[in-house]
Amino acid sequence: MRFLRLALCAPLLAGLVFATSAYAQAFFYNEVTKDGRLYVFASATRYEAFTRSNGADTGSVIERRGYGPNGETVVFDSQDAINLYNFSTDFQASPSQNLMRRRRPTTRLASSAG
Repeated sequence: MRFLRLALCAPLLAGLVFATSAYAQAFFYNEVTKDGRLYVFASATRYEAFTRSNGADTGSVIERRGYGPNGETVVFDSQDAINLYNFSTDFQASPSQNLMRRRRPTTRLASSAG
């Protein structure tokens, strides 16, 4: 009976393991500096469109002025890009810096189709 349970559970367990590893392979993050702005991508397709168009095709973006390390504007392709950027720049380094940094930038949605 135990062998039968193991035989029935093995494919389910294998599916969970392979599904997790497939998700991990889909991770993408890239930063590009262009014209005094920092563009942050969490989507490989959005990044490829941006590079193919030489920075003209940004699609719908989230723009935060003064958010960069030197006060530059940072343009994100998604909320995931914001989260990854904050993690990569150690955004949680100091609670007082967090409060100041949260108040300073302004966020605006922009689209290149306009």
